[in-house]
Amino acid sequence: MFHRIFKENVIIQLIVVVLTAILLWSNAFVHNIAMPTPDAVSPLYHAVFLLLKDAPLVATILAFALLIGEALLLNSLLSDFGIFQKNSYQTAFWYIILMSSSKDLLTLHPLLFVNLFAIIILLMIFRSTSKDESYKEVFTAGLFIALSSLFFFKATGLIVAIWIFLIILQIYTWREWLIVLIGFSAVYIYLFTYYLYFDDVVAKFALYKQFFQQSSIIPHFSEFSLLSAYRIFTSCVISFLVLISFGKIILIINDKIVHVRKMTLILIWFFLISALISVLFSYKHFSDFYIVLMPMAILISYYYYNIKRFLFSEILLLLLLIGIVLEKIF
Repeated sequence: MFHRIFKENVIIQLIVVVLTAILLWSNAFVHNIAMPTPDAVSPLYHAVFLLLKDAPLVATILAFALLIGEALLLNSLLSDFGIFQKNSYQTAFWYIILMSSSKDLLTLHPLLFVNLFAIIILLMIFRSTSKDESYKEVFTAGLFIALSSLFFFKATGLIVAIWIFLIILQIYTWREWLIVLIGFSAVYIYLFTYYLYFDDVVAKFALYKQFFQQSSIIPHFSEFSLLSAYRIFTSCVISFLVLISFGKIILIINDKIVHVRKMTLILIWFFLISALISVLFSYKHFSDFYIVLMPMAILISYYYYNIKRFLFSEILLLLLLIGIVLEKIF
């Protein structure tokens, strides 16, 4: 049934995508979920939190709009660069499923902003594949990594992904590598200047120091014991889907034309770096894993797009949806 839907008219696919989002978020519109409390080193998210913490319905509506917009933008990005066909909205569907798979995600949270910037970063990198000099693109990528880190500080680790992307694209000139760092530094130079102007540098430096002291290189999430059986079940299904999706991509990547192969490698490394970020310097919260949901959605949609045996994949999707619905009910 799932595969048949996403071979139908584009309008039907869009209706299914939007209806899926509405159904998964319906309870959140009735019983608004509070925004997660910001940490001390995420100043832009802290500003959004202060603005909307007393207006949970507005925060929910804004989060839902961001979710739909990002799903469509991500789908358009992958189809425009030939990774998927233009008449398929599987990526948008899977992005909405994974980004709505937990009650914690049904509100305005930092990763919605990080994912928006990540889509722009991928766009800049994909554009670099067709240019001899990509100074503007890599500067913009570095800039948006820094901006995303002001919503979720651990997103700073994505700068490593950019340098790996440059290696995949065989861009070895020192200018591009340095320009990434310049674009990243520009945001923090402005932030430092802002703190300096308000004589707040010492206090903010102490907050960053405290963040690293309270973090741990080895993950030990204190919230694991609080997870429901349904949450554990959905996490296991998602993990299994990612595992078989990763294997499928490795098997078929050499069959793709060169520029699609390079962009697929970029997506693989985007997933690997995001997964590494999610476990390193953990702040003892399960939500640290959420940064990997967008690359997971890409991998899973890649698997479903290229699958030939439908029954097994349909069963996995059904089990995932059942787990998500049961968690929301109970």
